[in-house]
Amino acid sequence: MPASTARQVVVDDEDPRIQYTSGQWQVLPSNKWDAQGNSGPTLFSTLHEGQSNGTFTFNFAGTAIGVFGTTAGTKTSRSWQCSVDGYGIDAQAPPSQQGLENNSLLCSAENLPDTPHNLTVTVDADAQHHFFFDYLRYTPSNVEDFEDALVFIPFSDPDIMYRGNWNEFVNATAAETKGASASIRFTGISVQWFGALSSEFPTGDSQASYSIDDGPANPLTIAWPDNGQGTQMNQRVFDTPVLPFALHNLTVEFDSVGTTSVPLTLAYLLVQNSTSVSPAVPSASSSSATTNSSSSMHGAGKKVDIAAVVGGLLGSLLFLCILVFIWFWYRRRRNAKWGRIVSNPFNRQRSIPQPIETDSISTLNLFGSPSEPQLPVRRPESQRLDKEPQASGSRPGVRNSIFTTHPANLDENASYYGGYQTWGQAKALEAAAGSRQRDSYI
Repeated sequence: MPASTARQVVVDDEDPRIQYTSGQWQVLPSNKWDAQGNSGPTLFSTLHEGQSNGTFTFNFAGTAIGVFGTTAGTKTSRSWQCSVDGYGIDAQAPPSQQGLENNSLLCSAENLPDTPHNLTVTVDADAQHHFFFDYLRYTPSNVEDFEDALVFIPFSDPDIMYRGNWNEFVNATAAETKGASASIRFTGISVQWFGALSSEFPTGDSQASYSIDDGPANPLTIAWPDNGQGTQMNQRVFDTPVLPFALHNLTVEFDSVGTTSVPLTLAYLLVQNSTSVSPAVPSASSSSATTNSSSSMHGAGKKVDIAAVVGGLLGSLLFLCILVFIWFWYRRRRNAKWGRIVSNPFNRQRSIPQPIETDSISTLNLFGSPSEPQLPVRRPESQRLDKEPQASGSRPGVRNSIFTTHPANLDENASYYGGYQTWGQAKALEAAAGSRQRDSYI
């Protein structure tokens, strides 16, 4: 598995998601091996040792995976086979030379379909040839896999900001001038900084410092390991103390000058409990260099349900917007209603009583219009109801010229305006009855 350029999840050999399904396995404290070889210490100073033929499995969803362990020369298992979903993947041949190397890549697979997978590792071991398993490293399909995980961030990660003069070499980068710095924002509880040392570097100690969240500088001394010969990989430069689970900013600055000091290098970071938005994570190898502080990386972290928080905020904002819209709509509707009333308060339509007509009498224009007095209209002789002979020159009765019905048919107690009779009605009835001439009072 070539050096990863993407962030990955690191799974330790003691993680319960790894199932040791057959064979004889035991947890081997490996701190006595951490200072041996040129590949740094084991992860968390533990290994799973297979002392007989056995198998372990791991389920994951991702596009790449690698199996890492320790090779112990001729004491290493004679062979092992790795498969993903039943298909064999590349496995490294057991070493033929003597010597112990931690963080060795045992088998790997890349360019896998972005679907769930099953990794199966089968080992051939016996009493003289053991299999030493340390950790897995895989590229996840889901960003959520980085939560509550140990995350590998390579030196080439775009979120790492370099300032000053940095030069790449052997899967790492080095600061060789005073004032060169690197910083990264991360979400988690702690960080381990791993570097590498080239055989061409000066061997003198150098000074550097790191700070968290713009706090005070913590001094560091960078030195070659006591047993260091040749190129040294996976060299742990420092560990941060355990921090509150939150978003933090880590800044490291190189403080030495001259050509005799070993440079500050970075190969990768291990961040505990990272939930960074960038889907990239570093490799999990350990290494030992002089450090002023170290802390355990096994602490359990908290989960922050970002989706729930954002959803709650958006829902509250939407509800507030709806309330504001309803208030403005109601206010506008109320103002429009009062505006119509105030702009023309006297233009209110009132119902006008309609004149009443009955078989007896009609109140329509009973007394005529004030501006245009109406004259009685005489019916033709053929339509008159009472044809009484009239003397020549005599004045016709008013009852025969005004009303269409006989006065006897009138109801003297009826009100043709509703309620009691009006004065005009009463006088009209008297005139119709012949007791008084109408023109004597109108």
